[in-house]
Amino acid sequence: MIKNKYNIKILDAHCDALTYLNENKIDLFNSNGMVNGINMEKYKAYLQVFACFIDDRENFAFEKAKRYAKLYDSEMKKCDYVVVKSKNDVKKIFSENRVGGLLALENGKGIGSNTENLSVLYELGYRLITLTWNGQNLLGGGVDTNIGLTEFGKKIILKMQKLNMIIDLSHISKRGFWESLDIIDKPFILSHSNANSVCKHKRNLTDSQIKEVVKRKGVIGINFYPDFINGKKSAKLDELIFHVLHILDMGGENSIGIGSDFDGIAHTVSGLENNGALCYFLEKLSDYGVNQSTIDKISYKNFARVFCDILHDAC
Repeated sequence: MIKNKYNIKILDAHCDALTYLNENKIDLFNSNGMVNGINMEKYKAYLQVFACFIDDRENFAFEKAKRYAKLYDSEMKKCDYVVVKSKNDVKKIFSENRVGGLLALENGKGIGSNTENLSVLYELGYRLITLTWNGQNLLGGGVDTNIGLTEFGKKIILKMQKLNMIIDLSHISKRGFWESLDIIDKPFILSHSNANSVCKHKRNLTDSQIKEVVKRKGVIGINFYPDFINGKKSAKLDELIFHVLHILDMGGENSIGIGSDFDGIAHTVSGLENNGALCYFLEKLSDYGVNQSTIDKISYKNFARVFCDILHDAC
């Protein structure tokens, strides 16, 4: 293994590696999935958000969230990676050129029906929550519905802000998106979502949504799933770049990041099959005339800014 092979810093706001590790009984460092520690250590610095994915049909969602927190802690300890719980930890990774992880919950169903459970998840290390998946949960509706936020969902958003947790609006319904913005008073993210004007898919963001993210200084993580890139089973790197260029054209220089969705996608972009190939994505941006300052923002600075704006100083 060559450490620091690439003089690039990375922050990937979404992957499903925890699910892959759990299902395949393999460790992070040597994983044969799309995300592994060997590749993470090839970069100058690397912060990976690890999601605990909760299916809408999960019967014991809160219990699963607690189990995955233990799995995450175990993998971080094995690799001696920074466990991000505060803005100080984010700064440490990028100032000291370290590797680290941040624990996220994908689907607020994992909170259960009690707002106190959110405090439990916080104590277990969760710092980011995707409010819904595609269907309906107790917080509100996902993209397969036209359901907005419930009263419980509104309470969860308010408590997340009080706890300085990162709110992720990927997967939420259009109605839920706008209703959430009536409550959210800090920057927020869409960890793994693309542009609907480039590829018409229910999971992609309309121009009005993108403009609102830009206006509120949020960040959109570009998703590497071909279905969201061109609506097909395969995609070229150039087609992925078109989503970046569209958001840039809408004034989104400070609102684009990486949200690969690695280990959660059935197909990948040609030449971008795992996290060791992220450098090629960034190099391709340069081919399209994106300057280095903007590439640095996309590779890590935009998400790092929002994380530092929201998370507590120290834990």
